Amino acid sequence: MRSGGVTFATILQGWSRRKNAIAALKAFRTVLRDVPDAHLLMFGMDYEQGGPAQSWARMQDLDTGVSFVGVIPYEELLKRVHQEVDVIVHPSLDESFSMVALEGMALGKPVIAGNSTPGVREVLGFGRSGVLVDVRDPASLAEAMIRLAHDGAYRTSVARRGFERAS
Repeated sequence: MRSGGVTFATILQGWSRRKNAIAALKAFRTVLRDVPDAHLLMFGMDYEQGGPAQSWARMQDLDTGVSFVGVIPYEELLKRVHQEVDVIVHPSLDESFSMVALEGMALGKPVIAGNSTPGVREVLGFGRSGVLVDVRDPASLAEAMIRLAHDGAYRTSVARRGFERAS
């Protein structure tokens, strides 16, 4: 965890309904009420400065505490996630196999993902190796984020189980 609080990250390719970033942004607004020093990094195509995600978030007043990073080289992404991120939030509604979740687990990061998202459920061991929630519901997503932010022992336990599964 960085000194300024808990850092969450999404790693999504494309600003679309399927990627469900709107739910993550709405959830993060709720998180900030409870964890005011939290931060959200958004990586991937369409999540760059001035891109569609940031433009939409700004118009909805959902950009506070959010850094729109966009696409960066893979090695840099892994390094930044390893060094800066405490929790991976993967709100996607549709995945055949989630490399984001698997790589996050391999880096020792707890992963929050959809309990009804195919592919992700299996990667997270049906909730044994990550946190599964209704990602369509920003309140459900926020609740998991807040719990992981406040409960360091729980965050470590989820991360350890995820790492063991990925290993």
